[in-house]
Amino acid sequence: MKRCVAISIFVLLAVSGVAHGSSITFEFVGQVVGEVPFELGGQFAAGDIFTGRYRFSSELNDQNPIGSDQGEYAPWVGHLTVESRRLPEVPNYLARMFDGRITVNNDDPFGRDEYRVEAGQLGDCHGITGPNVSGWQLCGFEVQLDDKDALVFDSDALPLSPPNVEQFESGFFVLTFRNAEEHVFRRFVQGSITSISLFAVPAPGTLALLGVGLLGLGLTRRAGAESLREVSHRSMHT
Repeated sequence: MKRCVAISIFVLLAVSGVAHGSSITFEFVGQVVGEVPFELGGQFAAGDIFTGRYRFSSELNDQNPIGSDQGEYAPWVGHLTVESRRLPEVPNYLARMFDGRITVNNDDPFGRDEYRVEAGQLGDCHGITGPNVSGWQLCGFEVQLDDKDALVFDSDALPLSPPNVEQFESGFFVLTFRNAEEHVFRRFVQGSITSISLFAVPAPGTLALLGVGLLGLGLTRRAGAESLREVSHRSMHT
């Protein structure tokens, strides 16, 4: 029994020394507003709730190091959901994103601060996948926050805490669709962003500690049970 406890403590100490990593996940919430294009009206409607998450590393390097007023960071991965609030037969719209980009503009040539999160490329729709809607293919996603007074950011560094939407004058999102056959035609679903917050994800080290702890507890109980059986056996033969 003592041996099992010692092994459990040793493994716990070893795992606790593993770094938790530097992955950060932001969660955003918004609502579809304005008129939805007729071609996409079977899936989306004004008032639909828009939610999603994007995950990135805190160690991403600025891909535009020369520019002092614009930082570009990639990649990030994530997903989004547009919750249908209409008939039960209209399912929620789900999409996944990868190779996304984060752009931070600090007092740009237009005299504004801007925080932009994008995925997808209109040329080949790379970086985003979602169900076609009446023959229209999802090709782009964007969340953008604008402050025309340039008072939010002190630099173009990647924000490691969620931007406060209330500090910006405007915040919106756009889903871009293209016709699956005639790629030159575009349709847009737009809405407002109401919040961006930190999504707490258990660190791998924490999960490992929990698993090893449970394993150690199981081994300890098993050893204890075996010790009791041994004592009982000896008592019967004395």
